[in-house]
Amino acid sequence: MPSSTTHTSQSEREPLKPDEVKAWLNEQDISTIIEFTNVDRDVAEAALLKSKGNVQSALNDIFQGGMREPEEIEREKAAQSIREDFGHLFPGYTEPERGRDRGLRDLGGSRKNSIDLTSAEESSTRFRATTRSPDPNWALVPVASPAKPADDDLNKALQASLDDFAEESDDMPPDVISLRDGTRPIALRSDTPSKAYMALVFQSLFHVPQVRQRCSKLRLHLKDGAKPTDYPDSAIWTSLEVFTVLDIGDISVVVESDMIQAWDCPPLQHNLSVGQLSKHFLEKVVNVLQEDLNQQKLEEGRPKLFHFSYCKIHVAPSGPPTTVYKSETGHVVPIEISPDASPGGNSLVTRLSQTFNTYNADGSSDHQLITGASEMVTFEITVLAPVLPTPSPEPLTYPKTLFLDEFLAENLDLANETREDQRRYRGEIEALMERRRALTRFEDQDTLENLRGTIDYYENVAPKGSPEYFDGVLKCNIPERTAALQNNALNHAFQSNTNNLVIVIDQRVETLRADLERVSNNPELQKHAYDLRAVLVHTGYPGRKHIYSYVHDNGTWWHILDYTVREVTEDVVLSDPSGLHTNAGPYMLIYNRRQLDREIEKPEWPATFVVMPKIAIFSEPSLPLNHDVALHYCQFTRTTIAVRNPRLGVDVESARHRPPNIHKHLILKCCGSASKISSNAGASSNSTFSPSFFLWLMLGLFVASLLCRAATASITVYGQAGQVTLAVPNGTATAAPATVTTAAAYNTTVLKPPPIPNPPPAAAFTLTLQQSSSSVTGLSIPIKGTFWGFSVEMSVITQLFGKNSSYVQVPLLNLLANIQERAGAVHVRIGGNTQEYAYYVDALPDGHAISKEKADTKNPTETPAVIYTMDLFYLLSNISSLVNARWYIGMPFNDTSDFRFQIVEYAEAILGNNLLGVQVANEPDLYADHGHRNKTYSPQNYTNEFGQLVTAMAANGNIPVKNTLIGPSVSGTWTPEMVWNTGFIEEYTDSLGALAVEHYPTDNCQPIYGIGSFHDPQTEFPNFLNHTFGVTLCEPYLNSTAIAQQAGKPFLMFETNSASCGGFPGISDSFGAALWALDYGLQMAYSNFSGAMMHVGGQNVFYNPFTGMRLLRQ
Repeated sequence: MPSSTTHTSQSEREPLKPDEVKAWLNEQDISTIIEFTNVDRDVAEAALLKSKGNVQSALNDIFQGGMREPEEIEREKAAQSIREDFGHLFPGYTEPERGRDRGLRDLGGSRKNSIDLTSAEESSTRFRATTRSPDPNWALVPVASPAKPADDDLNKALQASLDDFAEESDDMPPDVISLRDGTRPIALRSDTPSKAYMALVFQSLFHVPQVRQRCSKLRLHLKDGAKPTDYPDSAIWTSLEVFTVLDIGDISVVVESDMIQAWDCPPLQHNLSVGQLSKHFLEKVVNVLQEDLNQQKLEEGRPKLFHFSYCKIHVAPSGPPTTVYKSETGHVVPIEISPDASPGGNSLVTRLSQTFNTYNADGSSDHQLITGASEMVTFEITVLAPVLPTPSPEPLTYPKTLFLDEFLAENLDLANETREDQRRYRGEIEALMERRRALTRFEDQDTLENLRGTIDYYENVAPKGSPEYFDGVLKCNIPERTAALQNNALNHAFQSNTNNLVIVIDQRVETLRADLERVSNNPELQKHAYDLRAVLVHTGYPGRKHIYSYVHDNGTWWHILDYTVREVTEDVVLSDPSGLHTNAGPYMLIYNRRQLDREIEKPEWPATFVVMPKIAIFSEPSLPLNHDVALHYCQFTRTTIAVRNPRLGVDVESARHRPPNIHKHLILKCCGSASKISSNAGASSNSTFSPSFFLWLMLGLFVASLLCRAATASITVYGQAGQVTLAVPNGTATAAPATVTTAAAYNTTVLKPPPIPNPPPAAAFTLTLQQSSSSVTGLSIPIKGTFWGFSVEMSVITQLFGKNSSYVQVPLLNLLANIQERAGAVHVRIGGNTQEYAYYVDALPDGHAISKEKADTKNPTETPAVIYTMDLFYLLSNISSLVNARWYIGMPFNDTSDFRFQIVEYAEAILGNNLLGVQVANEPDLYADHGHRNKTYSPQNYTNEFGQLVTAMAANGNIPVKNTLIGPSVSGTWTPEMVWNTGFIEEYTDSLGALAVEHYPTDNCQPIYGIGSFHDPQTEFPNFLNHTFGVTLCEPYLNSTAIAQQAGKPFLMFETNSASCGGFPGISDSFGAALWALDYGLQMAYSNFSGAMMHVGGQNVFYNPFTGMRLLRQ
């Protein structure tokens, strides 16, 4: 074809770049606005900018506001910004009412009308990057131009806002304090928002193992035998005290004031960077602690904890190196990074090398070298202002492990040789890559690929008989065709030669990169490893909510923001983008020397402070992990203890007058009076609690309790509402306790174990495990650690969980915490037969969360009806806040004319994401037998009623989440297939969160309720020790688990145990039953169940996997 027809313009064959497309679209929008409104271009641009690119919004704004000048629009925007950010400075300003936190009680009262720079719940960002071009008039840092009145006003407003921020009251909700979760770090929070940076730095110091190990051995400086009051001794005292609490304390948050005040550092100000202030505070702390370590000679023969020594060396082109200045000490290394650096230019190692090594044009070089390494090294990161605005700033990158060998004076020659090799390899690689680009790219396109595509098209794509073929072959003359074929051959040759050359270049580059990797990882320069221990980050905005830290502790990375602590991955720590576009980001990195196992020492904190966390055993926010000690104490003092640890800065009286249901206001409940221990044993209730007084009081009461042992013949119940008393006081020390009937939960029946099978099973066998699951056939679906959960009968919640949200059973928390440590979380179902007639009331006598009415006479198991209050859900929410427990809730289904949705409404509102699902009907296949429905009640009737509930729920605006329903929960009278055949899954798939059944292997109803057949426990016992038993139990559900997978729904065994009607004596509470549960659970997992719930009842059943704490005999 003629060249004129095949030639295309540059714009036709090269697509627009993203920025050009954006500019073109923006130009079209501006033209549209001008055409419709007949305004100037500046006005159209301002309107489009204000509406964030929305043309319709810009048009409406112009028509409603008139044709205003750009200056007028800019003034209005500036005024609005000031009103939003500094409105509290103007008369008549009122702060908008804040909504209540989900799942928390409204504490009432009003907040001070002040701007809140610490809240993470603001609907819009207070201080944000301007969209205007750079202008010194809008800079938030001093510039060279003279100040104007407008600048002064803005600075005054900013300072007033920050001053107000510094004086605002502590906005931490009083309900966030809870038990420490295992080894999760304790959050250290400054009581002054403007000094939050000090808490972050101090906590980061604590997480350096060598800091804990050495500082714990410091001897305290006393003044007249008491706590010192003068600096620096007082600062050392409070620092060690806080270190001790962070190490062995029981609570999740410590609000600190003494340590913050003792170090006396300036607050955050808008003209000082958080990095500068943090550096000054860190220098102040490490100087004092290092001096004390030196004076007490605790580091003899070992590297200094904080201080490293360094010198400067000049290396001439010839001759030996000369020392510019001799050894000096340092502890914080300043590093500057630039947002417009080249790719990789902001690597920590690169910047260190560039900062401390200078190579001159005359061949000489200057080096700052470490002569004595320290245990810890800190880097202060300063982000320079970009030379030109850049949409993609180059981030700071830092390694998990940093090797300091190349910066040591002893390695100067080897390090210089290594850097020279690195520069040579990098230069050769760059030259080859530039040559490759010249061969393969033209005008930013891959020319080699274009050539391949052209040849391929004419040889393989254009078919014979096409216009291209007809015009190019049949109608062409021979000379032209011959020239075309010759040109094609040349193209093939060029492509072949270019390909070969590119391959040679790629091979050489690969070899050079391998050489570069080899010299960069020289083992001789990797002997001094320092591991990243803490990263402090600033998002670029003011307020304590915008500075946070990552700390490494016990092999896990933790994100600490204000009073919250959460686990994160290492990738998050090493690539956090926060602050990248606000000239902020990581501002401090802390590394510590990697310790050998033999070097690790256990901290030995001063005895004065070690007792402090012990006090937390009896303090309100930190319930006793050792409940036996706490129980012993309460039995003889007969008190309810609600004393807050003084480390939290809250006095006893303030805790005493809080509303009874404040989230996590937990009280250790013992029998007897409800008196509370105050500060001075009868002194003014406004006085603060004295740790030393309480310690001696505890010691005295403990001794008194030992003397009183002979004066009583019983021990009271440990906080168990309605629990059976097993020992009765009789008034004298010599009288024997009365004989009482033992409850089923404490039955001591022991059965004769079944004989070992003959022949016995193999005692040794070989398993061949595949490296990949793809190589194994017949695997189940993935199984989570939460597979086994608990099903709790609704009527016994107060026995197991606690009286209400303020009185939570400590043994339960310990149990769930142990499970969480191994499984990650605990799933609990609240329901059972007692859910069917449950109904809501506003309040119950004596603050109970639930109550029971008389038994349902229609029910053969005499199941009671449950009355509940909203506090039931606060009780569950409080437990979830202390241990990672999540909940299934059963809703009443006895009356389809009134579904009584309060249980769903309050569960969703208060539990939030901790609500897993809502069960609709408990064992509906037994409704006819239990008198809940007529004798003709069928699976189709259940499906119809389920649909009525779905319709009613859809119309309920108080239930936002409508797709977590669970059914049909049949027990075996109906098969699941009988329900599936009604179209249940297909009809309600959008409302179903899971499918469920309930089933017990057998029953023990005849001895208790006189129904069914008698089953002899001794005869039944061998069944539970036979693997076939579990296989048989799962077989009826294999079809349903497959159907559930097809529907994309989990399939749950929602309630099970050894036998219905309370289980068997001698079986259900035996080790044999535990083996059966393990085998049965694994078989259910293999059968593609997604989870199973082991049922828990009251004290009248044998099968409880755990029971409320038993009354002990003396």
